[in-house]
Amino acid sequence: MSTEIQLLRNATMKIKYGGFTILTDPMFAAEKSMRGYLDRENTVNPTVPLPLSPERITASIDLVLVSHTHIPADNPVNAASDHFDPEAAAFLDGGLPIFIQPSDEKALSSLGFTNLNPVGLEPQSLPLPESGAESGGKTCRISRFPVVHADIPEVRPFLGDSSGYLLESDGLPPLLWCGDAILTGDLLKIAAESKPGIIITHSGGAFQPIDAEGNISRFIMDAGETVRLAETAPEATLIAVHLEALDHCPVGRDELRDAAGKAGISPERILIPADGETIIID
Repeated sequence: MSTEIQLLRNATMKIKYGGFTILTDPMFAAEKSMRGYLDRENTVNPTVPLPLSPERITASIDLVLVSHTHIPADNPVNAASDHFDPEAAAFLDGGLPIFIQPSDEKALSSLGFTNLNPVGLEPQSLPLPESGAESGGKTCRISRFPVVHADIPEVRPFLGDSSGYLLESDGLPPLLWCGDAILTGDLLKIAAESKPGIIITHSGGAFQPIDAEGNISRFIMDAGETVRLAETAPEATLIAVHLEALDHCPVGRDELRDAAGKAGISPERILIPADGETIIID
């Protein structure tokens, strides 16, 4: 059995793992329909179009897995989230099994989603009893781990919680999805202890200015951190996403390739898919 990862755009992917087809962090907004994170006056995000229609993206999916939403529980309507946007919230079936971090349950429930499954820190088998999904002989275990979403502690409460996930299935290498995370000692430890065959990183180096002097806070890994993670987990294949889709993500695919090459990491170790591209790992 192989693992298939199709990058749609940003952190929206279709992952086929352990017999399940999983949609991640759905963002269905049309190109340049959202205000920028750096340019708050103009609609510049997403900076690229969605390569497939939502109908094609959601065909045959078993469940949705969400790293985090950036949707406030007290005002969830029209939240400009790049991980669960209003277009996705309007399009997805309200009864679809959605697996989430516990802190996102209230917001998504208020948007009409009724089949929400908070994932714990210990491995649980999919489907969870309350999910309503059919296993059909599929085997997959999922566990969640908290990640650090900003390098400056004072900024973190404004971003809210963020999580990564570990997927495990008999006969397949573990798949570690880091989510929106900067590289920390805890994340390196998780990567070392779980011995994943595949690590999905958000590598666009997202940042935001925090004062008039030009100081910034970084929200996700940049090229250097992605390379360091690859060096720390030499048995894993890294798949880098969350690139070239938002105005506050300066790291591009070419920059990441160059950084990996300069560090002596082969192109087969850090895969950087184009939007719409599917990577198959046996």
